[in-house]
Amino acid sequence: DLKASAFLKDKSGNVIVLNEIPLRDSDWIPSEIKSRLKHQEALLHDIHIPFSDMSCFWNLPSESIWKVFEEGRFLFFKEIVDLNLIKETDTTTFFMGGEIKIYKLPEPGEKIVLHSWIEVVEKIRFYFRQDIVNTNGETLASMRDEQLFVALSSSRPRKAPLAFITKVENYIEKK
Repeated sequence: DLKASAFLKDKSGNVIVLNEIPLRDSDWIPSEIKSRLKHQEALLHDIHIPFSDMSCFWNLPSESIWKVFEEGRFLFFKEIVDLNLIKETDTTTFFMGGEIKIYKLPEPGEKIVLHSWIEVVEKIRFYFRQDIVNTNGETLASMRDEQLFVALSSSRPRKAPLAFITKVENYIEKK
């Protein structure tokens, strides 16, 4: 037997009991994630979805998708941006929020290809994109997140360093 339970506590430590799950239809906003442009250059990684991520029902929980995208974000920065650039430019990026759209969950044990690229670089931020694609070319999930450029020395937002733009220019969407 496997039992999982979760609960919320108020400030006093008392368990909050919800007799009904409140629906949030009134403030729901549909996804604004656009489809990837077919000619878009992206960093590709072959990834194996581990069986150890599956639930007791032999399916993949949606949290595992976030984990794949997080892996892709770190791989992109390690391989394309180069972690030394952070020190050289006195600049890091800060995750400001994001959105994941799941079309179909991959199966545990499935091999996927993770496509990573940058949608656009604005003055002090950029939007990072990733798609999870199965071996048949079907997009299973898409992610878009906002990253803010921050100066390490002042902990303040700053303009995108030219060195960053130069490193990623091949991976920025061409409209």
